[in-house]
Amino acid sequence: KFKKKMKFIFFTLAALSLHQHVLAYFSTGSCDGVYECYGLSQFDTLVSIGENSCNGYAACYHDVKDTSRDIIIGDGSCIYNSACHGIAGNNGYVRIGDRSCTKYHSCGTNANSDKFFKKIIGSDSCTGENACISGTISIEIGNNSCQCDDCCRCLKEGDIVQHNSCNKFGTDHCCIDKETRSDKELKDPLPSSNPSFLQSNSPSFLQTKGPCD
Repeated sequence: KFKKKMKFIFFTLAALSLHQHVLAYFSTGSCDGVYECYGLSQFDTLVSIGENSCNGYAACYHDVKDTSRDIIIGDGSCIYNSACHGIAGNNGYVRIGDRSCTKYHSCGTNANSDKFFKKIIGSDSCTGENACISGTISIEIGNNSCQCDDCCRCLKEGDIVQHNSCNKFGTDHCCIDKETRSDKELKDPLPSSNPSFLQSNSPSFLQTKGPCD
């Protein structure tokens, strides 16, 4: 609790000194590594990191720039070296469920832009090395999907990956290989408006007493 409170105070003071606004919530064991939470909650930003998430080199790393981000990461996610590196770009809306983005460089954003985009990844998804790397594009990935190395790297703007899918390469999956998009239809909305974690694990501090209580 003390560690969580100190993190919240540190990032809030840093933001206030620049006349900006930050609301940062860090759960037990979160961002517990080198570059711990570096640059993640800067300026006009909402950040919530779940328990035991981002436990690795450059944990939750983002460049420190005058940008806006809206990031919620569930429990046990983004835990390997460089996982989720720069995932929100300069102006991204990001939601990641539990136990997702758990291998090297998974879910990283490989482009730097001020463009607004939305990236939603469900639980137990993007669990292979380099899985779900993408630029500043809006995509949605359901639960238990994109679980192989380099899976879902071929996704394009607006693609939606259904639950329990695209866990292999091939013409009947999302990607034929790590760079080539298949002809599979990827525009149907997920069965619910958001992956289940957004309804079950959304941070209660937003509606209740605050992140330090």
